[in-house]
Amino acid sequence: MNKRSGSTVGWALSWTAGTLLLLSFAPRLEAQVLYGQLVGTVQDPSGSYIANAKVSILNKGTGLSREGQSDDQGRYTFTTVQTGIYDVTVAAPGFKGVTQTGIDITVNSVRTLDFRMEVGAVTESIQV
Repeated sequence: MNKRSGSTVGWALSWTAGTLLLLSFAPRLEAQVLYGQLVGTVQDPSGSYIANAKVSILNKGTGLSREGQSDDQGRYTFTTVQTGIYDVTVAAPGFKGVTQTGIDITVNSVRTLDFRMEVGAVTESIQV
């Protein structure tokens, strides 16, 4: 290998290393998120989590609704929620239903909405 080809290889390696170093400091481009998220917990009056509570969201502008359930830790999550104003309703056996209205979901945001449910009144049921 002659002296000239050795310097060319060294220059190429230096250039590659320098380029990689500069790229590592370049700002990261992130994909634009066109949706928001709604997350929260469902609890009873004592603060214990309510599992399997039915959580429904209704977009007031479009009329579209979605349903989910709380997990064993009382958590619920709605991902890829279209932007808009929502009504959120939670129901669970033995508890009074709860609705919160006017919940604003915006682009690229995570909205947290926790619920504390009251024990429901005992009612009679008649089976026919």
